[in-house]
Amino acid sequence: MNLVVPIKRLDRAKSRLRGAVPADEHAGLVLAMLLDTVTAATQARGVSRVLVICEDERIPAALTGTGVESVDRRGLPSLNAALRFGAEHLGTPVGALQADLPALRPDDLAAAIEEAAGRRAYCADRAGTGTTLLLAAPGAPLDPRFGRGSAAAHAATGAVRVGAALPSLRCDVDTPHDLAVAAELGLGSFTEHRTDVQRIDQTGRSDRKEREMSEAEDWNAQLIAEFRANEGRVGGDFEGAPLVLLHHRGRKSGREYVTPVMYLPDADDDNTVYVFASKGGAPSNPEWYYNLTEAGDALVERGTERYRVTVRELSGADRDRTYAEQVRRFPGFGGYEEKTAGIRTIPVLELRRA
Repeated sequence: MNLVVPIKRLDRAKSRLRGAVPADEHAGLVLAMLLDTVTAATQARGVSRVLVICEDERIPAALTGTGVESVDRRGLPSLNAALRFGAEHLGTPVGALQADLPALRPDDLAAAIEEAAGRRAYCADRAGTGTTLLLAAPGAPLDPRFGRGSAAAHAATGAVRVGAALPSLRCDVDTPHDLAVAAELGLGSFTEHRTDVQRIDQTGRSDRKEREMSEAEDWNAQLIAEFRANEGRVGGDFEGAPLVLLHHRGRKSGREYVTPVMYLPDADDDNTVYVFASKGGAPSNPEWYYNLTEAGDALVERGTERYRVTVRELSGADRDRTYAEQVRRFPGFGGYEEKTAGIRTIPVLELRRA
């Protein structure tokens, strides 16, 4: 699969992202997100060539030596025109990838291409309305329909939806909140470096870190509200995935938390589910894992039910078998395991109704 990645002139791109970094660093942040996106794309199984269509001389210079091709083509009237131009340059099979996926993992992109299985396909963004990836069937034109409501527009052309459980592929960045969500998944090195310059207030705290935490908590709260309003069903990143809300108390702070996580139901016992402390493939375990294992029990919300559970960590063959089943159902978890290989084993917890 050949991929076209379009991007505007750096100074004009991502206007809604302004404020995430100081104004004079905005263009550098946009370029960093592009570099992380195409770096991941070139490492994905099934990707042969990556071509960036741009209108900025700084981009070809930054891509020198990366193996990513670029064409500085001024005057194209729209994003879709740039994509059609790039698709003609590359030839079939061809796809379109957005340039603002700084948390993209090669395995997530590869999994979406494999899921498409040669069909015309698209991957929706976190909101479910936009498109982060469009794949043409071999021998067929790309026919891009990017713009407002592009997910529905691509579906109307016969494209099948792929990648529902691949969060790094769905996490495009348009706003500071989006960047905070991407940071939770794990930013690529270029974007991480660009966002590492922090503004410190007089108390010594990082304004950026506090803002990211606040935005992430707001997103969490919205997801919880959607879960409760729709009998445990949500859209966005978790559309179609089984979700449970974990209630847990901070070991040191004593603060009460509610965390939405995906679960795997036990094949034989409806009173038992399994949750996975993946943290998006981060090098450390999530705090909820420590809170639950220390407490030994918890309150959960599943569908319309609220009930208490006992908590037990799986080990050995039980753990491996359960995690493998989760990977089979949601391949993105395989990418998390690869990312943590040699660093930590992702814990699997059994939650059994008390």
